[in-house]
Amino acid sequence: MKTTIVSNVIAQTSTVEGDVTAGGVLRIEGCIKGTVYCKNRVYVAQTAIINGNIHCYQLVIGGRVYGNVYAGDSVKLLKSGFLQGDLFAASFATDEGAVFKGECNIIK
Repeated sequence: MKTTIVSNVIAQTSTVEGDVTAGGVLRIEGCIKGTVYCKNRVYVAQTAIINGNIHCYQLVIGGRVYGNVYAGDSVKLLKSGFLQGDLFAASFATDEGAVFKGECNIIK
């Protein structure tokens, strides 16, 4: 199994109001009120709440996202994950028990 090195973390005790831009892998454990831009993978931890859109290459959602998702590659919605918004990605997978309220658009 390949190990992923996380280069950016927004801690559980942090709240960011405004847009976030990251070049490397981003792990979000806290709250963001704004748009997330990442050229790599974004992990939304179980403790995270995002109020805004996410633009990234790959996305794993274990927390709560209120906004549209635009992924160049894949989106994975974990059992603890919640997404309320439209999804645009090349592939989408969800675990049993996850909640998705929106429209799913698979793009090539």
